[in-house]
Amino acid sequence: MKTIGLIPNAKKDLSLHHTRSFIEWFEKKQLQVKVPESIGDLLNRKDLQFPFQSLYTQADFLVVLGGDGTILNTARQAAFFSTPILGVNLGKLGFLAEVEKATAFEALEQILQGHYTIEKRMMLNAMIISKGQVLSDPFIALNDAVITRGSFSRMIDLYIYVNDEFVNQFSADGIIISTPTGSTGYNLSAGGPIVHPSTEAMVITPICPHSLHARSFVVSQQDIVTICIGGEHIDEEVSGADNVAHEIMLTLDGQLGYRLQSGDKVVIQKSSHYTHLIKTSQQSFYGILRKKIVGGRK
Repeated sequence: MKTIGLIPNAKKDLSLHHTRSFIEWFEKKQLQVKVPESIGDLLNRKDLQFPFQSLYTQADFLVVLGGDGTILNTARQAAFFSTPILGVNLGKLGFLAEVEKATAFEALEQILQGHYTIEKRMMLNAMIISKGQVLSDPFIALNDAVITRGSFSRMIDLYIYVNDEFVNQFSADGIIISTPTGSTGYNLSAGGPIVHPSTEAMVITPICPHSLHARSFVVSQQDIVTICIGGEHIDEEVSGADNVAHEIMLTLDGQLGYRLQSGDKVVIQKSSHYTHLIKTSQQSFYGILRKKIVGGRK
């Protein structure tokens, strides 16, 4: 018997209508389905409840109902257990989702028959060093690690090193270090290049740099990128006071945030963990790119 972990986004499936239909479908197939404890409470189905870690370790694969944000959140946790993920799009863009809700059961039938592939996606490790001390274990991200200025500062000085070799210094609103998977996200909006997800590399893209020579560039999977945080250029007209706190943030996948200060270092490299995405269609990356980002033009 297969065990399927079902992880819905209750904010997108407000009445849990879609969640219930998936549970009903699985149970008709005599499959064991498990949901997070919070969802089990909402469904009044305590028999389906599992703690998150048990869900990742015991499920043959995960079905994630939501948008890209839900998939990113699940991916960071599932990667430690190499649990495959099928993304079902309940959102708008859904670039990471393999299927739309209208075709989800057809895709699941293919999976049960063994007609699918697993696509491994590179992830990042990010580590904060403050005053010579490592603050915690490395954080993990599928899309990107982003350093940005606070709302009351003009720009921050950023010093970029690759394998301890100085590359560049510039003042900017921030910087994005992206995986190929994340290259179609914030990196793309900031003017960075699109990189095929099968590539293992990191894209470094300044955000609104105050420089004519600060441009996006790509480094290899073996490289270690270090971002040193310099001073901030304060907007005195906006702040109006010397004691206003000006935040610099490290954000992972646009979901997890950690406060930085001048003098801190953020060290980013390829993670040893991968996100495993289930693929059931023959549509290529470029086909998806045309459909969801370019606008469907042939």
